[in-house]
Order: sequence, then structure tokens, then C-alpha cells
Amino acid sequence: MKKGKVFGKKQLTLAVMAVALCGAVWLNMEYSASGGAFSGDDSEPTASYLGQAQFVDGSVDGETVETSGKLETDYFAKNRKERNETRNEAIDELEDTVADAKVKDEVKKAAVEKLAAFTTRMDAEASIESLLKAKGFKDVLAIIGDNDVNVMVKIDKLLESEIIQIQDIATSQSGYPLEKVKIITVK
Repeated sequence: MKKGKVFGKKQLTLAVMAVALCGAVWLNMEYSASGGAFSGDDSEPTASYLGQAQFVDGSVDGETVETSGKLETDYFAKNRKERNETRNEAIDELEDTVADAKVKDEVKKAAVEKLAAFTTRMDAEASIESLLKAKGFKDVLAIIGDNDVNVMVKIDKLLESEIIQIQDIATSQSGYPLEKVKIITVK
């Protein structure tokens, strides 16, 4: 280092990076503490994002799932059980098809492919549910269909930051594009 020179390019770059890091940490803490909106901004966020979330009113086939203003506690467990029973029946039929010696090879191959698809979907659904619970959602049910992903979340109202979290997790785990993800809030 030359005499008389206190700050060089390296020290100045390091100082700027440290200030930027401190600013980013402060913004993150400020944003997180206010539940997704900066303090001082009490209005609802109105920005739109790619694949804007579609909300459903928490009813199933037109029947509301509330009883005297309170959600039945076994709603998610009941639907999870029905989903698993339906899938298990289909898997049993496919396994019988694969085991049957009278069935043609093409049919067996198709059955094996469907079994693999069921397994992939079941893993993705479990991953979506686990990751969303880890993010703080009380209860979640993910159902991956042939053309879409439905994510039911036990919550009164979703913040925009929560919508983005759900969309990000659902798209990354299912492989479906954002416009195929439907978020259903269940009160």
C-alpha cells in the first residue's frame, strides 16, 4: 500500500458491498415484520403477477364445508383419506393388470407407466403439502390432476406474499405452469 493513501479500490468496493448488504437485511426485516407490506402501507397489495391466482370460495360441489361458522376439523383428513383410497384402488387395478399373464405387453407397459405417474404425483403432492406446512400454513391439501394442480389451504385470507409462496412451491414440485395452479382457501 502506498503512503498517504487510506482507501484503495478494494476497500471502497468492500465498503459499498457492506452497506448494500446491511440495506438488504434491513429491508427484509422491515418487510417480514409487517406481514408482507411495508410499515406505513396499510392498503392491500394490488400488484398482479404472472398466472394471477384463482380463488374458490371454500365450498365443495356447491356445499359449504362450515358447520355453525366453524370448519370441521377433519375436513382435510377426510379429503386426504378419500384421495388416497381412490388412488390405492386405481393402483391395485394397475398392479393386477401388470401381474395378469393374459394381458398383452402393450397394455402392461401402459399400466406400468400409469403406476409411475401415480407415484410421481403422490410424491409431488406430499412435497407440496410438507413445504407449505413448513412455511407456516396450518393445513394443506394438494391434488395434482392430469392438467392442473389444486392447493387447498386452511386460512381465512391469503396475503400476496403467501400466494406467491404457494404458487412457487406448487409449480416447482408439480412441474405444471403457473396458470395451471389453483389456490382454494378453506376457512
